[in-house]
Amino acid sequence: MTQRKHHRKSVTLLELGAVMIGLGVMLGLSGAAQARVPSFCGESDSVFILAETADYWVNLCGGDLPHVLVISGKNDRKVIKADLDDRKTTSDVFVAQKSGVVYRFVAAPASKASLSAARGGQSLFKQPVVHMD
Repeated sequence: MTQRKHHRKSVTLLELGAVMIGLGVMLGLSGAAQARVPSFCGESDSVFILAETADYWVNLCGGDLPHVLVISGKNDRKVIKADLDDRKTTSDVFVAQKSGVVYRFVAAPASKASLSAARGGQSLFKQPVVHMD
């Protein structure tokens, strides 16, 4: 049995609640919301954000606080799970790195929400979020 690392972000519960309310995110998602953007979070994980870009599904998962960014390609169904970097993550910008690629999910303001990836400072892609639960 492997143990998972749980990174805790230095945010008060009040700040986290304000962010979740501001984004319109609810932990108890309806079946319709889950059907629109599938969850790739673990069974025991809390789901903080389910989002969609033109080519990807994005999940923010964790325990009491978000600690994993999960990105799945819509076409190839390749799933990337990366721990959030607590030093670069804020209440509305979530940064994770895996295999030399830095992923950045901007959740707020909703009109500027996006998913981007870069390797060695070179942009691989940046896509606006088209739907977020």
